Amino acid sequence: MVKKYFFTIVALFFLFFNGSCSHFTPNVIETPHFKQWVSSSDTTKVIAILPFTNETKVEGLNQLVRESFYKHFSIRNFYDDEIEEIDEIIKMLEDTEGKNFHKIPPEKLGEFLRCDALVYGKVKRFKRIFLLIYSQMLIEAEIRIVETQSGKELWKHSLAKRFHEGGVPTGPFGVIPAAIRTTYSLRESKMNRDIETFCKDFVSCIPKIKHIHARRIDELCDLQLASFKMKEGALYISSKLSQHGYKPFLKEINNNGEHWYRVMVGPYASRKEALGYQAKLKKEFSFLNPFVVSSKNRDSL
Repeated sequence: MVKKYFFTIVALFFLFFNGSCSHFTPNVIETPHFKQWVSSSDTTKVIAILPFTNETKVEGLNQLVRESFYKHFSIRNFYDDEIEEIDEIIKMLEDTEGKNFHKIPPEKLGEFLRCDALVYGKVKRFKRIFLLIYSQMLIEAEIRIVETQSGKELWKHSLAKRFHEGGVPTGPFGVIPAAIRTTYSLRESKMNRDIETFCKDFVSCIPKIKHIHARRIDELCDLQLASFKMKEGALYISSKLSQHGYKPFLKEINNNGEHWYRVMVGPYASRKEALGYQAKLKKEFSFLNPFVVSSKNRDSL
């Protein structure tokens, strides 16, 4: 009876192992538009990795994949904005616009995020199989890189990858240690390592850029602190800032027929300097949400 049980388990193992496991090396996905776009300027392109959407039932999986993708993408020859700063600006935009950032045009997102391209990510599938001595994890995601100036898609790719764990037991009693190893493989630490590998492979699909150009850092920047429909609210915040030695100014804009009054301070000689004052203002005025914007179009708004 034990012998029959043993051979049944082995047969099931090979059935799932041979049918489900595949090994491959991701290839670079060549996209002429992407390479032309990268080489169209003598400065390093700025790319913002937006929050990923989650089409699976695993809560928080999209953020895990996004953070891992960001980690591996950050070593490429681009300038990528910090995730925390991106999320703060997107939250402000969604509150102002009253809609999800996916419905905001790339051109407008690019203006506020001060970037040349946006990375849209989507976690499409996630499955785990557990069969006593064998486990398997499947993950699939899609990445799109979109230019902010034109809204044109520069690069797009979907990747699915399987990770497996298990071993062929050498006898009926070998089933127990094999099952223990498989159970361990389903733990969060193992899953996180597999996600790291998945994202590393995904980034390797993006064409590498050989030439590195220094990014200009002498562009003037402002800090946007708040935005109001009523001018009185903007004036009140400006008064508070003035009492603490700042020199705020108001920027009036028209957004879909509605007038908004933005409270600004600046300009600052570089983004680094502006980020320093951003942290200072957050500490002094916890109710404000300052973020850096370019001041090159100040007079036109």
